[in-house]
Amino acid sequence: LPRMMRPSFLVHATSHLLLHEEDAARKLLGFTPLIAGHRSHPLRAEDAEKDLKRLEAVGCRPACIVLEVPHRELGCESVDFDELVAFRVLADKYQVPLHVDGARLFE
Repeated sequence: LPRMMRPSFLVHATSHLLLHEEDAARKLLGFTPLIAGHRSHPLRAEDAEKDLKRLEAVGCRPACIVLEVPHRELGCESVDFDELVAFRVLADKYQVPLHVDGARLFE
């Protein structure tokens, strides 16, 4: 499948890229954030897959999936290892690169 005409990335609504980076991905790189998941809990692979299926149905896919581990805005709540593996499987299934931002992993 082709990438979207305007590059995009799949990201959780509480991502620091959206809340603390002043929309730099869009303004500097031209990337459109595609918000996935529910604000009340960390992004789950099943949530991301819903959006990937919708995009696939119209012949598109994002440039990457951005997963923050832990989710700073959710009290540093993290996903467990099995969920990380599920994201890897999902990314492979849809041929979308997976970026795991673990800058605060040990906080």
